[in-house]
Amino acid sequence: MGFYYKKDYILWEIEYEDGPHYFATVKDAEGEQHNISIKEELYMALLNSNRKMRNCASWDERNTEYSEITEATLNERAFRKQKSVEQIVIEKLRDEQLWLAVDSCLTETQKRRVTLHYYYGFTYREIAEMEFRGGKAQKRSSPPAISKSIGKALKKIKKFLKK
Repeated sequence: MGFYYKKDYILWEIEYEDGPHYFATVKDAEGEQHNISIKEELYMALLNSNRKMRNCASWDERNTEYSEITEATLNERAFRKQKSVEQIVIEKLRDEQLWLAVDSCLTETQKRRVTLHYYYGFTYREIAEMEFRGGKAQKRSSPPAISKSIGKALKKIKKFLKK
């Protein structure tokens, strides 16, 4: 199961026995979220479009940074402590161990919920709504049930990391 979050919409896929199914979660004019099923071609086109836009934005940031240096940005850089190579390596190893734990010891439901909550920043209520509308749940899960599931997942991760 994969998710791609963008401000205007969320792309996600669910693996079923007959293959992957693709969905988009969008907000209407009133701000209400709707899950819609989309074809693979549209899913891939939106993913590629988002990647191109992100690459262009990164290119713009890299190339306009030096032309817009102000005293405030120089001061911010001067007082921001740079990470050492050791810190960067330790953080990367920690992240790898964390994702190994997520992949190794959690159920698919727990993986999905932990990823949506901690990586994409969705609330318990939003996750419950997504699961119900996406067909992953027969009945609507409550936010406390989502919270409990994520809590159990975190305990499993901690236990796995202590090994």
